[in-house]
Amino acid sequence: IVVNGERFATGSLLNSTDFGQKPYFLTANHCLYTDYGQYDAVTDPILDYYIFYWGYEAPGCVNISVEPQYFSTSGAIVLSNNDLSDFALLRLSEDPKDLLGYEPYYLGWDCSGASGGAGVCIHHPHSDVKKISTVAFQPISTNDFQDQELSNGAYWRVTWKETLNGYGTTEEHSSGSALLNSAHKVIGQLFGGYSDCDLNFDEPDWFGRFSVSWTSEGNASIYRRLNCWLDSLGTGLQTLDGLLVVSDTKLMDLDEQLYSNIKITSTGQLTIQGEVEIMGSGRVFVESGGVLVIDRGSLTNVDLVLKPGSTLRLINGGSIETRNGFNVPVGVIVSIDNGQII
Repeated sequence: IVVNGERFATGSLLNSTDFGQKPYFLTANHCLYTDYGQYDAVTDPILDYYIFYWGYEAPGCVNISVEPQYFSTSGAIVLSNNDLSDFALLRLSEDPKDLLGYEPYYLGWDCSGASGGAGVCIHHPHSDVKKISTVAFQPISTNDFQDQELSNGAYWRVTWKETLNGYGTTEEHSSGSALLNSAHKVIGQLFGGYSDCDLNFDEPDWFGRFSVSWTSEGNASIYRRLNCWLDSLGTGLQTLDGLLVVSDTKLMDLDEQLYSNIKITSTGQLTIQGEVEIMGSGRVFVESGGVLVIDRGSLTNVDLVLKPGSTLRLINGGSIETRNGFNVPVGVIVSIDNGQII
């Protein structure tokens, strides 16, 4: 997040139960406090000065000297926020899925209150290119922020694990970054803490709990809770997988386990040449005009949703294993040339 030219904080796109690809963006409530105002969903929701960088990353851990290519959108509206668990949910004014050449990913979430064990934080420490820090292999504990009477158990307390690349800790401007559990689902966003990359490798950080933000302990206002926005259908789901949107030509040629749903839009084609397994309850939606090709590879444990006008092709021994049977609506094109449906 960039505010009036200053690199400021971190945040993440979130999936919603209607799979509507709405540009819902989670960050921390204190990231709404700037030199230009204190923004709030009720009193001052318009974030005209906010810019959002997308795909700001590099392939390795070592800092690079040449600025990488990235994409950007501008503007947002604060939909809901509170300081109980330090969350802010924004709706972006410009939609990142409309950026030519950029493929957004909408993170899944878990509002059950369970930690899910060890996980990772994805963030921009000191506004650097994207980094990933690994939570120590122990249950994520819950207690008040900095052990003071600030949260009534509304925060996760985490410490960081040393990996092959050293300790990955959070730093200034990591605020608002997502904490993901071992099931790859968001369970919180960064408030702050004592860790840093210089000396305090083993010091703790605190994340506002997603489960507390979900209803804000019964707050009736839609402007102070998450569930009214992320579950507008009222499904009551406590966990939701992420969503990968394919709107162009995409190739998966490596063996992968995907903790996500996939939506192939009317302009998208996904070709699978590796062994891809859908973890959990993920679905693959193929919209009218969209094309799914299994070429030599396999797609397993999938709930496949084919819309009229979509295409499924199996070639060169490609296979697909469905979880809930294989249903083909009228108007779907299925082409099997040396392949199989299980």
